[in-house]
This record gives sequence, structure tokens and C-alpha cells, in this order.
Amino acid sequence: MKKIILFFMFCSFYLLADIVGVGIGETEILAKKSALDELSQQIEVKVDSLFYTEEINNNGIYSKNSVGTVNLISSNFLIGVEYYVEKIGKNYSAKAVILKDKAYFYEDKVREAYNLSSQYYGRSTKTKSFGEKKSYLLASLKELKKGDSYKNISLLLGSKKAISPGVNEFTLNEELQKLKNENLDKLIVYIDLEEEKFLGVKNIIAKSITQISRENNLDIVLGDKNYNNTTFQVRVVSYKEEVIPPFYYNNKKLSDTIYKSDLVLSFELKDSLSGVVYETFTYENSSKSFQSPEDALNLSSNRIMKEAKEKLTISLGNIM
Repeated sequence: MKKIILFFMFCSFYLLADIVGVGIGETEILAKKSALDELSQQIEVKVDSLFYTEEINNNGIYSKNSVGTVNLISSNFLIGVEYYVEKIGKNYSAKAVILKDKAYFYEDKVREAYNLSSQYYGRSTKTKSFGEKKSYLLASLKELKKGDSYKNISLLLGSKKAISPGVNEFTLNEELQKLKNENLDKLIVYIDLEEEKFLGVKNIIAKSITQISRENNLDIVLGDKNYNNTTFQVRVVSYKEEVIPPFYYNNKKLSDTIYKSDLVLSFELKDSLSGVVYETFTYENSSKSFQSPEDALNLSSNRIMKEAKEKLTISLGNIM
């Protein structure tokens, strides 16, 4: 029978004590920021000193292993911080303090984050959409790590409440790895141009994005509106077609018919789960052709894609 016994060894100096950071700045705001940064560093140092010894009894054989706790502390996770500021000469001195009686704040935050992590994981097991599954798993992992950070701070402040997550990091990473192994962890690009007159534009965009994918080793799939895990969309904002008739002077034709195209394309980066738009940028071009309206439209499309290539490469790369 396998038994696991955990012995937690915390330095008593760190527990049941206020956590303090000190900073100096030319202004009160800069002094507070410096103190908050110092406070974060103090927490990181103290969290690094928290270790546990794992003693495993496996059929009479004992083994021990010391493991450091997760280091995820940043100022984003600090709540209940109190500041004490005084002016010293031309500068300001500030103290950023988290009092030991604020431990219950962090205990609440731990529960909140762990509960959200479990909820997101539960949703990931119920959806058939690969994009939604990935989004839920990533959201679950983010909340789990947030909960771990709050938990570390609550321990430093003397919390003795054992709060455990409903899902562990290994399980979440394993599920995410399965998506990658099944070639489902791809970026879906939907080109929202179904009208017949824009099929040429769609082909030009598709060719350009495929080239960007190949040149930058990006795993991009060209999808359609049936993909509910679309992350990047391309659509026509406006299109104006103009025909300039031949110009005559003294019954002599001085120019042929000119076809003019004014095209504006929109590129939209959004979260596939919530639908929140993170980034939208547009490009426009006006082109002329003696051949046909379609040729003028294709010229506009080609020029837009050439101009947008660098921006598209960066944006698509950032999503992957």
C-alpha cells in the first residue's frame, strides 16, 4: 500500500508577520511604485524559502524529496496593500505593507480562483469545439496559477486553512498536449468573403496567409464560417467600383475605358471563446486597370496584402 505523508517546513520568522516593501522616488507615485516592486520581491524571496518534504512509503521503501513551491508572485496578485509615505528632502519615502490580518482576503481569492479553474475545466470536458476546449483549458490553467499565487501569500501571512484546487496543473497540461498531438492546436483563419465578386480577393488573401504561415512556421488553417473556433477574421469593410469612360477629343480617342477599384479590408483578432475583439486594423487601396473591374479589384487586393504582410505576420505570430 502506498502512503504519502507531507511535512511542511516553514520558517517561523516569515509566518504571522506583516510583509513590507520600502521604496524611494522623486514623486509620491514613483515612491509607491518602488515600494510595491520591493514588496513583490520580498514575497518572491519568502515564497522561495517555503519547502515541503514528501515522504513516500511504498511497500516498506521510503523516499524523500524536497520541492520548492511555485514562484508566480507579481504586483498583479497583491491586494489589501497599505501605503505610508513621507517626504525626505526632495524625495519621497514609501512603505507598502500587507498586514498579517489580511490573510482571509487571500483565502477568499484562493477559493475564487480555484473554483473558476474547476468550472472552466468542467466546461472543457463538455464542449465538442476544439477551439472552445483549448480556451477553457487555458482559462482553467490561468486561474489555477492565480490561486497558487494567492495561496502562497496567504501562507506567508499565517493562514492555516488547507485549500486545494479541484484540478491540478499536470491534468490541464496533459489535456492541452493531447490537442497538440491530435493536430487540433491550430490557428483558424476565416476569410469572410463569400460573395462571388470577392472570390478572387479571397484567393489572394488565402495565398498570402499561406505564404506567411510557411515562411514563419505558423500552424494556420484556412477555415470557413462553420468553424466556431475562428480566431482571426478577414472581411471587406467597403468596396466601390467606378468605370471611367474613354476620353475623346475632336472625335479622336485619347484614352481607353479605365476601371477603378476602391477597396478597404479589415483584419480582426478576437478571442474565440468570449468573442472579445483584441485588435482590429484596416488597409485600403485604390487601383486602376484597363482590363476589367475584376482586374482592378485584384490589383487593390494584392497591394493591400503586400502592405499588410508585416503587420499580419506579427499579429498571427503573437496568437500562436
